[in-house]
Amino acid sequence: MAPLAQSIMVQGAVSFFYGPVAFWHGQSSGMDTKKKKPGRLKLPKGERRASVVTVRMSKAERNMIGDAADAADVKLSEWIRATLIVAANHTIDSMSQTHRVHKTAK
Repeated sequence: MAPLAQSIMVQGAVSFFYGPVAFWHGQSSGMDTKKKKPGRLKLPKGERRASVVTVRMSKAERNMIGDAADAADVKLSEWIRATLIVAANHTIDSMSQTHRVHKTAK
């Protein structure tokens, strides 16, 4: 095969895999522009949730929690987060009241 034919075949293969051959000659191929990623926009740093908690549970427990989230018409993660925050606040409040009762009894 003649060198010119080999060159054309190679350029065609390069063009097939990498876009326009102009890329090899220092010209912009249009590939350097950023494409928009699918999905929602990122939250500002102060509003991002960075911590993940993994919990193991039975299928029955998972179904029960899923049913509760569905009944509240919220996402499962939202229901779990809100329920845990309420429980944590209740625990902290009851501990502080118990602590106050023991202090005043002394």
